[in-house]
Amino acid sequence: FIRRTPIKLLSTSDASFGKCIGHTPGISYRSHGPWNMPTFIHKSSEYNECFDHNSKVQVKTINGSKVNICHYNPLGPYWRNLFCEATRVAGVISELSAAYCSNARWYGNVA
Repeated sequence: FIRRTPIKLLSTSDASFGKCIGHTPGISYRSHGPWNMPTFIHKSSEYNECFDHNSKVQVKTINGSKVNICHYNPLGPYWRNLFCEATRVAGVISELSAAYCSNARWYGNVA
């Protein structure tokens, strides 16, 4: 069905870049919470590290310490769990995805 009307852009409460999480206006509500998270997020961050199943690209040196920056992204663990569940359901296992989906490796030593 064609409406013959101009397209409308989504508001930042509906769609936003991952690097903008927490910096765009959400719905009008007194306290912060998941209701202030956009429905759709394009890219996890400036370099999209948290959508990569190679955890080596997620490790950055911050103040002299190596950290997995996706641990600090509010959706990082959620995206990882979705990826790992999908590989289990599909039966697609590689050495890289197995390492990425290992809780001990992902939450453990990042060095």
